[in-house]
Amino acid sequence: MMVTWVTLDNYTNESVVEYGVNRLDQIAYGYNFKFRDGGLERRVLTIHRVLLTNLTNGQLYSKQITSTFHDGQEIYILFCY
Repeated sequence: MMVTWVTLDNYTNESVVEYGVNRLDQIAYGYNFKFRDGGLERRVLTIHRVLLTNLTNGQLYSKQITSTFHDGQEIYILFCY
């Protein structure tokens, strides 16, 4: 499964997802690239992509997206799927 998310350009440059069944015991690193949107502000965004492997069909997983800001602070976003 490919996990994709977007951050503002000035904030993060890491693409990391922790995931697992009963606990977040697997970690996957991905890549990111810059994208300029077509809106009036022409913002530069960072698109992150991480491939999750060794998943079992029908199994419920939790995943946590981790992004580290340039000043070292981290943000965590937790999902279940």
